[in-house]
Amino acid sequence: MLEISEAIKAGAIVATETGGFHARNTKIALAQRMIAFTWSDGNSPEKGGTLDTWKKCKGLRVHVGLKSIVRTEMVEAAGKGQPEVVCKRKRDEEKEEKTTQKRSCL
Repeated sequence: MLEISEAIKAGAIVATETGGFHARNTKIALAQRMIAFTWSDGNSPEKGGTLDTWKKCKGLRVHVGLKSIVRTEMVEAAGKGQPEVVCKRKRDEEKEEKTTQKRSCL
C-alpha cells in the first residue's frame, strides 16, 4: 500500500471500475499501445483477462511470451524436501551451470 500511495503522490492515475474485470479491460484496451507479458506461446495471449483486453485493443499490440525469456525448473529446497521454483534468464544459461540465487516465479 505504501508503494501505491507513493505512486499516487508522484502523479500516477488511479482508476477503479465497478463493472468487474471485463469493464476494466475495456478501458485498458483504449490504449494506443499494448505490451502483454504472459506464459502463452505464440504471438498473442491464449486465455483470460489479458486475451479479453487484447481482443478489444485496436492499437499497436506486442505479445512477449515469458517462456522465451525465463526458464523455470523445480529443485528441492535444501533440507526442506519441498520443491522450489528457480527462475533463470535464458541469456544466463550459457554462463552458469545452475543458478545460485533462488527467486519465486509469479
